[in-house]
Amino acid sequence: MALRGPSRTTIWLRFSLTMLALSAVASASVHVSTYGASEEHCQPAYNKFVDTVERVPFPDDWTVVVVCSDVAWQVALLATRSEGRTEMALTNRKHRWTLVNGAVWDPLRNRSRYTPEMVLRHELGHILCECRDEERANEAGGVNK
Repeated sequence: MALRGPSRTTIWLRFSLTMLALSAVASASVHVSTYGASEEHCQPAYNKFVDTVERVPFPDDWTVVVVCSDVAWQVALLATRSEGRTEMALTNRKHRWTLVNGAVWDPLRNRSRYTPEMVLRHELGHILCECRDEERANEAGGVNK
């Protein structure tokens, strides 16, 4: 008998319920939270994450979540059917949340040319332009300035 992990449906359901719970506690301002570990176990990424989010003008009632481990990031990608599409962040405009891979704050794990603020501004660009186009998102978020 082979051991099997949870199905894609189970992963998606657990992830969706977590995101729904986070969105429900959002106030009129931007709500920041963690996924994959508590705030205490997500240090130092969480403090850097909060500082960066404060510099990016996300809309009110938006939830921005730092995903604190590589395993949690893979679960999030699987749950959102985003495998292979991003390694840094993703945004769901309909449900008003953005997930950011905590690795973007780790210089040893962030192999891109983008700073954490550029990543968040790019995601803001997707919100502002209401598009999936990467270049338009960069322009709308002010990444190329």
